[in-house]
Amino acid sequence: MRIDFYGNVLSYPPFADTFRSNAITIRSMNRRELKDVIEKPANQMGVTFEPGLVDHILDDVKNQTGSLPLLEFVLTELWKQQTSLVLTQKAYETTITYDTTGQSTSRGFERTLASYADDVYQKFSYAEQAKIRRVFVQLVQSREGREDTKRLATEEELGNDSWNLVTKLKKAHLVLTNKNSKGDNTVEIVHEALIQHWGSLRQWIEADRVFRAWQEDLRGGMRQWKENNDESYLLRGTALVKAEELLRERPEDLDFESEFIKQSQDTEVVRRKSKTMIVKITITGWLATIVLGTVISTTLINNNLLYNEFVYCPQEQGRPGKRIKKENSEESVCFRNLITSGEIGIFLSSTNYHLNKGIEAFRKENSHEEIKQEHLLTAIKQKDYSEVVNIFQQVIRVKPTKKQDYREAITLFEQAVAADYSDPVPQIFLQNAKARDRSENLKSKKIKSTIIKLAVVTSIDYYEKAANDVFRGVVDAQKKFNEDKNRGKDHPLLEIVIANDENQPRASKEVAQTLIKNEEIVGVIGHHSSESTGVAQKEYKHEKIKMPVISSTSSSSKIGGEQFFRTIKGTDEAAKKYSDYIKNTLKYNKVVVFYDKDSEYSKDLTKDFENEFCKQNESCKQNKSNKQVEIEEKLKINLSLPSFNAKEITKILKKNGSNAVLVFTSVKTNSVAIEISKEIYEYNKKKENSMKIQMFGNMALSEQETIAKGGYYVDGIKVVRPCLASTVNSKYIKKATEEWTQGETAINWRHATSYDAAQAFIQAIKMIEKSKEITRENILGQLKSTSFLVSQDTSSGEPLKWGSSKDHPNESAKYCPAKIEKDKFGKTKFTDGF
Repeated sequence: MRIDFYGNVLSYPPFADTFRSNAITIRSMNRRELKDVIEKPANQMGVTFEPGLVDHILDDVKNQTGSLPLLEFVLTELWKQQTSLVLTQKAYETTITYDTTGQSTSRGFERTLASYADDVYQKFSYAEQAKIRRVFVQLVQSREGREDTKRLATEEELGNDSWNLVTKLKKAHLVLTNKNSKGDNTVEIVHEALIQHWGSLRQWIEADRVFRAWQEDLRGGMRQWKENNDESYLLRGTALVKAEELLRERPEDLDFESEFIKQSQDTEVVRRKSKTMIVKITITGWLATIVLGTVISTTLINNNLLYNEFVYCPQEQGRPGKRIKKENSEESVCFRNLITSGEIGIFLSSTNYHLNKGIEAFRKENSHEEIKQEHLLTAIKQKDYSEVVNIFQQVIRVKPTKKQDYREAITLFEQAVAADYSDPVPQIFLQNAKARDRSENLKSKKIKSTIIKLAVVTSIDYYEKAANDVFRGVVDAQKKFNEDKNRGKDHPLLEIVIANDENQPRASKEVAQTLIKNEEIVGVIGHHSSESTGVAQKEYKHEKIKMPVISSTSSSSKIGGEQFFRTIKGTDEAAKKYSDYIKNTLKYNKVVVFYDKDSEYSKDLTKDFENEFCKQNESCKQNKSNKQVEIEEKLKINLSLPSFNAKEITKILKKNGSNAVLVFTSVKTNSVAIEISKEIYEYNKKKENSMKIQMFGNMALSEQETIAKGGYYVDGIKVVRPCLASTVNSKYIKKATEEWTQGETAINWRHATSYDAAQAFIQAIKMIEKSKEITRENILGQLKSTSFLVSQDTSSGEPLKWGSSKDHPNESAKYCPAKIEKDKFGKTKFTDGF
C-alpha cells in the first residue's frame, strides 16, 4: 500500500489495529537495485542492452516518485523496437519524446506516454471517442483534496456497449481487465502514470470532477438501498432534483444508476401526494377556527394554485421552481424564483455548514406576525412540507418574538468565509448581515436613510462559474465601500440582493417586475445574456420607473435607454476585431457565418460583423434599392434550425471556397457550436487537408461550462472578449488575483467588469449621499451627468466613462483577441492574441 493512503487506513479502527501489527515498510529502490530490476529479467530471457543504455534510462528517471510506472511503460515500448534480442540507444531515442531543449528526462517519459495514448485515442471514431472518455473518467477515483488514483470499474457500471471498447483498449495496453470475487468483469487503467501525465485524461477528469464525486456518493446510497431493501436510502428533495437533472443531461453516464433514480421518483410522487393531503387537511382545520392575515389567507386558499405554480415543474426541466409561460406561447418553462440577501441559499451544490447555519440565523429577522410570503413559498418550492406545517404552527401558536439583531448571522458567515474563501456568496451574505445590523442601529437613532440596496441578476443554476465571477467582482466593491472608515458610523452600508433569471427571457421579465416593486432597491447590475437583458430592460426603462441598470456582461448594441449603461463595449466593437484580423492578417475575402436567428445578441453581432467585413469587399453583394452592402445569404446559416446538421459544415465551407468560419451562438445554442468545433477538429487533423479551417467563436461560446463540455475539440478556437487590465497597470487586478486565485491564474473578465459596474453605482451614491436622498432618480441623475467618471484608481484598471450612444458603453473598454488552448497539464485556458 502506498504511504499516502496510510491516513485512510488508520481512520478505520479495525483496519488500523491489524495494519499496525502486520505492516512491513518497503523503502524506495536505490540506483543499483533499479538497474537489477531492469537488466536481470531481460538477461534471463537472453535479451541484452547496448552499453550505457540502462544508465541513460536511469539518468532520465532520477528515482523520482511516481516514475516507476513511466519506466515500465517506456521499457514496454522499447521492447517493441528490439532487434535480434538487443535493446539499442537508437531505439530508446526513437521511443522517448524529447523536450524543446533536446533533453529526454522523466518529462520525456511523460510526453511519450501522453503521445502514445493520444495516438491510440485518435484512431477511434468520433462516436467511440465519446464513449472512451466516459470509460476513462469512470476508471479514476477523483476527490477534492486528494491525488487522483486508479479505480476498478465493473462491466455493469460501464454497460455492455462500452465494454466492447474496453476490449480494444486492452489490446492497445491502456487498460487491464480481470474478474472480481463475485465473478464480475472488471477493468482498470494499466498505469497510474496515465492519470497524471495524459493531458486529455487530465482535462476530462477536471471537467467531470464534481460530477464524479457526486456520482460516487449516489452509488453509495444505491448500494445501501439494494443491500437493505430500505426505502429510506432513496433520494428525495433537492438530492432527487439534482439526480433528475443530471439523468436528463447525461443519460449515458447514469444508465447504471437510472433504476435507483426512477425508483426514487416513484416513491417521491407517492410521498408528495400523501403530504399534500395532510397539508390540505391541516389548512382546512385552521381556516375553520382562525382568520389569518391577507397574505397567509390567500396563500392557504390557493394552495392548489401554489402547488401547481411553484412546486411542480415537469421533471424533464430538471429542477423545482416556478413554472411560467413563454411569451405568446402556451409552452411553459421552469426557473428557480430566487431573490435573496441571505435568507435563502443560492447554489444547490453548496455544502458549507456555517453558510447554511448563517442563512438560518439571517432569516430570523421577522416576528411571526410579519412572516413574509416568500419564506412560505420557498418551503413549498423545496417540497419541504414539514417546514410549511412548522411555519403555520408558529403563526398560530407562538407569540411574536423580539426582532433579532444580525450578530449571530455575522459570526456564522465569518466562519463560512474562513471555510471557503474562494466562494463569494458567504462574503456577500456577511456584508449584507453587517448592513442589516447597521440599519437597526441607525433606525434606533431615527436616521432616515439606513440601508442601500443594489440587485445583481444573473443565471445561477446553469452558469454557476459565470455567476461566481460576477459575484466576486461585486463583493469586492461592496466590501471596499462598507469597510471605508472615512464614511463614519452613521452612514448606511450596501446590501446586495441576488436574483436568478436562468437566462430565461420570460423569467427575466418577472424578476425585473419584482425588483421594481421593491422600492429599497435603487439600481440593478445585470442581467447575464443579451436576450435576458433586453427583455428586462423593457420593464426597467418605463417612464414612471427609470430603474438605473448597469450591465457587465451583455454586449448587444441594440439594447439601450436613458437609464441603461454597460461597462463593456457593444457588439459593433467586437465585430471590428474579427473583421480586421480576417481581412488584414488572414487576407480572406470570404467567410461563412453561423448564427442563431432566434437570438438578438447573435443577430446583432452578425449584422455588425457584416457591416465591417463588407466594406470594400468583393465577396459581399449590394442591394441597389437601399444601397446596403451585405454578405451573401448563402454564407449566413441559421444554426438554430432543427434541420441544421453540423456534420455538413466542411462541405458548406468547401462549396463556398472559405477557410474561415464564424460561429456566433447564443447561450442556448452553445452545444451546436461544440458540434461544429468537433467536425472542424476532425477535418484539421487529417494530413491530406493541408489548408486548415480557422474557427472563430463569440463571448457566449467562451462560457467556462461550455469549454469544459467541448474538451479536446474546442482547442484552437479564436474568440474576441473584453480585455482585462494587466496586473502591472492595475492594483485591483493584482490584489484580486492574489486573493481569489492565490496567484495561479488571472481573474475572469466578468469579475472585473462587474466590479466596475458596482463601483459606478458606489461612485454615484458617494456623490449624492451627503446632500440628497439615495433614490433611483438621484442615482440616475449622477450616472447621466456629463462629468461622471470612475477613475483608474477606483476601477478595475481603466477609467470608466459612458459613451454617448443609446446603450452608454464604457468608452475606455476594449475588446481583445484570445485563443482557447490546452496547457501542458491538459487543462483548457485562454491565451491572449490569435
